[in-house]
Amino acid sequence: MQLQRQSNGQIITLDRSLELGAGGEARVYTVPHDNTLVAKVYHHPTDDHANKLATMLANPPLDPMAATGHVSIAWPVDLLYTADKRRHIAGFLMPRVTGMHPIVDFYNPGTRRKLCPLFNSLYLYRTARNLAAAICSLHEHGYVIGDINESNILVSETALVTLVDTDSFQVPHPHNGDVYRCPVGKPEFTPPELQGVKFSDIDRTPEHDRFGLAAIIFQLLMEGIHPFTGKFTSEGDPPPLAERILSGHFPYRRRWRSPYYPMPIAPPFEILPTKLRKLFVRCFKNGHKRPKARPDAETWGEALTKAENSLTSCSVNDQHRYGKHLRTCPWCERTVKLVGRDPFPSSETVKHNQHLQPISPTQSPLPPAGNTTTASSKSSTTQASSSVTSTSLIQPARSTPRNRWAQVAIVFALLSFFPKVHFWAGLASLILGKLGWRHAQAVGGRGKWSATAALCIGAAMLFSLFLHNDLFLSTPIPSQTLLESAIEKTQALIQTLNDEHQIDDLKGNQSQLPSTVAELEAQYKSGLTLYRSQRYNEALAVFQRLTQSELPHRYVIGNSHYWAGKCYLKLEMPQKVLAEFQQVSPENSYKNQEALREMQRMRKSE
Repeated sequence: MQLQRQSNGQIITLDRSLELGAGGEARVYTVPHDNTLVAKVYHHPTDDHANKLATMLANPPLDPMAATGHVSIAWPVDLLYTADKRRHIAGFLMPRVTGMHPIVDFYNPGTRRKLCPLFNSLYLYRTARNLAAAICSLHEHGYVIGDINESNILVSETALVTLVDTDSFQVPHPHNGDVYRCPVGKPEFTPPELQGVKFSDIDRTPEHDRFGLAAIIFQLLMEGIHPFTGKFTSEGDPPPLAERILSGHFPYRRRWRSPYYPMPIAPPFEILPTKLRKLFVRCFKNGHKRPKARPDAETWGEALTKAENSLTSCSVNDQHRYGKHLRTCPWCERTVKLVGRDPFPSSETVKHNQHLQPISPTQSPLPPAGNTTTASSKSSTTQASSSVTSTSLIQPARSTPRNRWAQVAIVFALLSFFPKVHFWAGLASLILGKLGWRHAQAVGGRGKWSATAALCIGAAMLFSLFLHNDLFLSTPIPSQTLLESAIEKTQALIQTLNDEHQIDDLKGNQSQLPSTVAELEAQYKSGLTLYRSQRYNEALAVFQRLTQSELPHRYVIGNSHYWAGKCYLKLEMPQKVLAEFQQVSPENSYKNQEALREMQRMRKSE
């Protein structure tokens, strides 16, 4: 079979000896004399295939890992036509992905132990982050995956992620309004509103992808357990997973009558940091009736970054990484629960090839996790200093940490009874008591009464001082004229400084304005990287510079206004947020609808 490349007219000869795999729609071949590409050839190509692929080639998304040389979105790079006179579409070329495995091989504990036993929690969190970043980039450019599942997400042993089968994505035409739909989907990753729907008849939205993304992240962090898998407590046979999703029976949400409980073999939900648990509840509970309530990929990325940075190492097995909101290592406890089958075997155990055999379930007491070190964010594994020694009976991990705000608040509340420190100790107990009460609300109520007592004592002490102490009554009050004069002078000084700062910024920005479209896209990508790294001031400088560019581009200028607004939002400058969002339009950005939603949300909050 001879096919011709669209870009350069090169003839490529393919035969069965080059075949890598086949599916119901196409076959995949290696490309002779080019080991960086593979050819996907359709069994029955149509004009819709040709139009969709042409649109994808003309509008590729930014790859968040391009700077590292890794391909995280296997996007078409060239079209293939028949080499005869009719010259019909036959397929396309895409980057070749090697050394990677389906994501299920990593979130499934059994296959992970065999394939990559040192792939610990740090790597699982990093995998989830990289997946969220790739999906975020697709959504920013108007694409929807549609068929999110464990087969079209590949992962390397260093937690890099690649999305494949991109020709099945939902692709909008940027000019004529046509939408090339995704006609397939797996029920276990399909949101409730699409269960039983014929996919070829509907346009999907990013909210639909958010459900599948959250399900994959849940499985990554919860030992392969699907979020809607649970122990059925009613009579009869348990319904299939699709019906549970349709009914919204998420077994991990509290204070809700459900015929399901979490699987006994599943890790406790409290093993996850509070922020991640709230996001899962938002997606699977709040998002059941309101799809827009589901967290987007950007929100997941930020939460996963914080969670990964808070991981600590177990003092017994350094391959056990867990959140510092837990007092003891949950993986040591889980090893006992699994009769010695360690989810994350130590380096020493793997070195001696003992990780596939259960260790003895008889153990000495597990040491406390107080002397742990913060987990490194590097993607290389560390060597364990000792192998896991098992325990006899371990006390369950306390899922809520000590409320130190409440403890310190009650100390200051007691100090406020001493005459010389009435005021400052009372003020401290009031502030710390409020922080302690909020912390207690966030982590499940621990320390709530202590915080409330400190709050009341501090408030009572300050109120008493206000009524009976001459300190408050004898303080002279400046005249209104003096205050107004001071305010005017301060505002004038601030305006002068702002004007000078903006002039300096403008001069610096003009000297760094991109001169080509390639430079424009490169700077835009660097700004996104800075934003996702939570370096909002630096990202803001990049996006503001790009908004001054006069280079024609279909989305960068408008998107730069949008991301500048997002930076101002993070920096809590609402008026500037609105000014930037108002510059976003359908003609210059794919983010127009998101900008409108952000402005509506801000106006409602006012």
